[in-house]
Amino acid sequence: MTSEGAVLVVFQDAASGAEIARANLPPDQLPDAFQRGMTVTLGDSEWYIERAEPAGKAEFVAGGRLALAVSRTGTMSPNDILFSLPTISEELPDVDAGRPAGDRLELHEDDWRSAEFVQRSVLPVATAELDRVRRIYVEQATRDAQGRVVGFTAIHRRQEPARPLPAPLTLERVRGLLPPPSETYAGVGFRGAPGVVRDGFAQRHGPVVLYGRAPGGTLAELCLLVSGGRADAGAAGLADALAAAMIELELVLVDWNPARLIAPESIGSFLTELGIA
Repeated sequence: MTSEGAVLVVFQDAASGAEIARANLPPDQLPDAFQRGMTVTLGDSEWYIERAEPAGKAEFVAGGRLALAVSRTGTMSPNDILFSLPTISEELPDVDAGRPAGDRLELHEDDWRSAEFVQRSVLPVATAELDRVRRIYVEQATRDAQGRVVGFTAIHRRQEPARPLPAPLTLERVRGLLPPPSETYAGVGFRGAPGVVRDGFAQRHGPVVLYGRAPGGTLAELCLLVSGGRADAGAAGLADALAAAMIELELVLVDWNPARLIAPESIGSFLTELGIA
């Protein structure tokens, strides 16, 4: 019997289907989604996760049950281990682990700078990085029978642009160009880790969150995250205000994982495409 709020996790041999072990685990000990190639330790042995049913946290928490098909490490070829994203930022910001997190914006480390504003003067550098991401799609993507990408056999670790924004561009100036946020966070933190990003900030405009770092008030990064939820007063006029700010500050938005650039005149359709404008 599953304890209240716990998820019954059943581990099965991927080859034979035989049950290996089972455990009742609280949801906060389970990831948001399982990807093929993740590992789990059972007893003294390490196993690869080959598939999960269901794969998403919302589904297995709601149902209270999760089945993981696993195979022993050493029996799975390294070529079968897939990355869920084509690209991540190589450099992560410093985190002040001793600082109370409060009401922080929580990100997975792989999502840091996944969509960010860059100045037009660094477009050649950003475009070269985008070409490398597109090459991952062409050369390293694994697809299902319908042609949908299910993972990547390699990942591009971005090191550029190292300075995406013009200097000095202050957080105060950007805030003055946008509608008031519906929520301002205490900082930015990484899921499963204590503390907050040093000099980090985050503010919500309905389903859109703008975040980054601003040491001494000067922006080092300005990133965009679509966090879900309904549009509210904080989102009103955001698309038009973002477009005007991008024009005034000579910025474009780089959405790294789909490998695309969004110009000011396209930011409205970009947000509409995501269902939030």
